[in-house]
Amino acid sequence: MSEFHPNRTKMVRTKPKLTTRRIIEAWPMLVWAAILFAGWKAYSSGVVFARMNGAVDVYQENITPSEDGRLLEIKVERGQKVEPGTVVAVMDPSPYKMELEGLKREVLADRVKDIREYDQEILKLESELRKIDVESAEDDATIKGLENFLKDYDARVKGSSDPVFRRLADESAEEKRLDVAKSRARVAANTVNRGQVEDSVNRAKGVREQLQREADTVAKVSIETEEMLKTGALREDEQQRFIELRTMISLCELRTTKGGVVDRVGKEKGEYVKAGDGVLKVVGEPEHIVCFLPQDQSDDLTEGQKVWVVATSDKRKIFESTVEGISPRINNLPDSSSPIPNRRIHGRDVIIHYPPTALPTAESPGYKLLSGQTVVVHTTKPGEVPLLDRIFPNDDNGKVR
Repeated sequence: MSEFHPNRTKMVRTKPKLTTRRIIEAWPMLVWAAILFAGWKAYSSGVVFARMNGAVDVYQENITPSEDGRLLEIKVERGQKVEPGTVVAVMDPSPYKMELEGLKREVLADRVKDIREYDQEILKLESELRKIDVESAEDDATIKGLENFLKDYDARVKGSSDPVFRRLADESAEEKRLDVAKSRARVAANTVNRGQVEDSVNRAKGVREQLQREADTVAKVSIETEEMLKTGALREDEQQRFIELRTMISLCELRTTKGGVVDRVGKEKGEYVKAGDGVLKVVGEPEHIVCFLPQDQSDDLTEGQKVWVVATSDKRKIFESTVEGISPRINNLPDSSSPIPNRRIHGRDVIIHYPPTALPTAESPGYKLLSGQTVVVHTTKPGEVPLLDRIFPNDDNGKVR
């Protein structure tokens, strides 16, 4: 059979102008399709988190005394830079030194009192020793006399033939022998007792010598040294009091913790200062940058993530840094961008490392980002600065420089 179909019409190619005309006539549909596609794309990608507002953290150290007292000396001036641990002011330590001197005299008086008591105890023990020696000597003499009597008695009794005399003599001899036994027992008991008393005397003399050494040490040692603690001349309670007073004297020297620049001096030399009142204030060197991260964007930032810090006063100052930590506590701040009154926004504080490139160098000794300066922290590297901002950069006050 033939493949020819006489009734089928041939396809006619549309001219370009006609095709263009049809597209133009269908433009509303294409516009709506583009809008729908853009909306779907925006919905699927969500909100892109790009930057946070923040400021260079300001570490302020308020130097205050721990106890009430008179300000003896101020060793620094306003604007002076101080290192960590520097003594910036001194409170009057004389009340604690007087109390420490009183403690020293009290310890010395206690030692002298104890020495006298031990002297009396030693005298009593030595008197008891002499009494024991006298009793032992008497017993020895009695024993010696009785033994001599018994020897002579035995000789006389053996030469007598009178039974009555011999019986009476034997009874008397038995009494003498009993007296000898009693005397020997007393001598043995006195010997043991004398050894115990001698041990007590030796111990008392040893304690007395130790007390005398402690008294001599306390009397010679100055309260400005630690020899009393090193030599063990103080008892536990006395040592505790001594350490407390030494600590209070050391706390009279007011020191800085991290150092920095003396920002304000609030008291004058000789003024009476209460505990907790600020004597002076030291502003430390910048170490961190603090930003506010909205709560709905808390998952978009992690510790160790790279960020870029831009000074609001000069957009050309871009410093690379990393996220040090994210606060677990949720804060709330007034939302100034909302038209609704009393509207607040919830979020977390983000701690950023102070950029290493903003630290002082030999060529540029100053910090490039100062304490309290406002910054913008970008999670992606910011682009080029517009041409107008390059030509007319603005400062913090919005004035053209």
